Amino acid sequence: MSATTPTAVVSSSQTSGADETVPGYPEFAEKMSAIPERTHFRGFRSVSTRLLLYRQARVLKLERELKEIERSDFKSDEGHRSEFSTNSGWLERSAGGRCGQQFNKIKELEEELSNYQRAVLQYHAILQLPDINRIDLSQIQDFLRAKQNVPTAKFIHGPDSRIWGMNDDRDGFAPDLVTLRARYYEDRFSRWIADVVVKHFMGWFDRAPHRRYGEPIVEDSNILWATNYVSTIIASQLPFAFVLALYFVKSMWKRLILLGVSNLVIALALPLFTTARRSDLFAVTIAFFAVQIVFISSTASRM
Repeated sequence: MSATTPTAVVSSSQTSGADETVPGYPEFAEKMSAIPERTHFRGFRSVSTRLLLYRQARVLKLERELKEIERSDFKSDEGHRSEFSTNSGWLERSAGGRCGQQFNKIKELEEELSNYQRAVLQYHAILQLPDINRIDLSQIQDFLRAKQNVPTAKFIHGPDSRIWGMNDDRDGFAPDLVTLRARYYEDRFSRWIADVVVKHFMGWFDRAPHRRYGEPIVEDSNILWATNYVSTIIASQLPFAFVLALYFVKSMWKRLILLGVSNLVIALALPLFTTARRSDLFAVTIAFFAVQIVFISSTASRM
């Protein structure tokens, strides 16, 4: 994903004159394609699964028919039918002839199986598509609502207009919506900033329309820049704050309580502000725990 992809649109702007796009699908396509993360489409998982089941049933039927023909040919005394299972040359020569039933069935099965496998791979690719981002979806919904609220406006009004949710039911969007390109956030903190803070507070500020997108936007790169600095400050100051607290706490049992709390906070902060794996989580907390034990031991002897 481009680091400059807009995260949130503050407001919308209209084009006019010769550059105005035809209402309906062309205008909607322009709106979606301006920011690739807003390309939300249905994955049709239920229909795809149903069609795969039908194709699977046809392949299974052809497989059983082929086995029956193979057994029949193997037991036959006619021509070279009994050699079809051991000599592919005789099997191929039977094509188009009176004994070519097995060869024809193989070709039929080959075509049906190829179509089935291609459909399986296509469906697998669909399932790998990322889930939608609710901010991007809400921008699509805002755009559709602005169009649908104008009685004289010509816009999409067929059954597919409900795919992204309606004015009175913004949560009524299709459950199998996918996006063709997901947003990338380095950690949960960055995602929270983009999904919550930007969504609720950026509308308070007046921003000029972006030259490329034609509407006020907030860049992903700016969010990542800010959250990286915040994460750096927290990473450097949080352990220091706990060690400093241990220095001023003289009671041993209070120190032990603070020790447990500090390790818990560090363990919770790691997955929030970083992409640490579970093994990294254990390694960091154990190392921090060891540092605190050494500090407590060295200062306890001086108390």
